[in-house]
Amino acid sequence: MARLEKDVFPFIGRRPVKPLDAADFLECLQRMEKRGVLDTAHKIKTKCSEVMRYAVVTRRAVRDLIVDLKGALVPVRRKHYATITYPSEMGALLRTTDGYRGKSQIVHCACCRWFSFGRQSCDTHAGKSSIRKRRNGRFLRNA
Repeated sequence: MARLEKDVFPFIGRRPVKPLDAADFLECLQRMEKRGVLDTAHKIKTKCSEVMRYAVVTRRAVRDLIVDLKGALVPVRRKHYATITYPSEMGALLRTTDGYRGKSQIVHCACCRWFSFGRQSCDTHAGKSSIRKRRNGRFLRNA
């Protein structure tokens, strides 16, 4: 809601829904693009679409105008983060994590993360998981 209050309501918030057109929404979104908050602009576009769909259901608008803005925004470039790909690098990460002496909350969160982080991929053979069946609450490996 805070995003809408900051970026949309000041420009089109007091106007009735029916006379609005896609260009009004595009203008708001382009202001956000100029500020460099592309990811937020895409999220606001989605929220505006939800509002317009509600307006359609309640007969305050004829259709969702945001659909016309598909492809109008600059796509968000996703950043890929570094990862450990070699088992030999894992030891260095564990030693660094163990040697961290910062805030206790961060230390505890890091420790919890080691116990709870998800398995990124299963051991695969020909594209199939090596863990196949569950019997009596236990997973059985393929032969």
